[in-house]
Amino acid sequence: MDRFRRYYRLHQILSSRRLPVSRVVLERELGGCSSATVKRIIEELRNYGAPIEYIRDRNGYRYTPGAAFELPGIWFSPSEIEALFVAGHLLERAEPGLLAETLAPLKQKLQKILAQEHLGGGLMLVHGM
Repeated sequence: MDRFRRYYRLHQILSSRRLPVSRVVLERELGGCSSATVKRIIEELRNYGAPIEYIRDRNGYRYTPGAAFELPGIWFSPSEIEALFVAGHLLERAEPGLLAETLAPLKQKLQKILAQEHLGGGLMLVHGM
């Protein structure tokens, strides 16, 4: 499971439970990752503003009761990004210039995601994308 899927999975787990969730359960639910990975994912989500608290007497994590939190933005998997690039390329070939201005910000965001996640290998070969 990649990092972004783990963010969403952790968010889903914590949002759906009233009682604190143990680290051991989180390790299992997040794809069998290590204790260090769970702690790192929790810390990264906290950096995004997630109100995750550790309840010592329950030995688990939860969202602070009454605090609303949603993950920012829309995140895509590598295959979804590739599909968006291919679709954009096909649209450009079908009607050159028709959606170029509208799609430009999306293309720039996707290229940043690819560069940041080192996924750009074969995808950047698509002409104009």
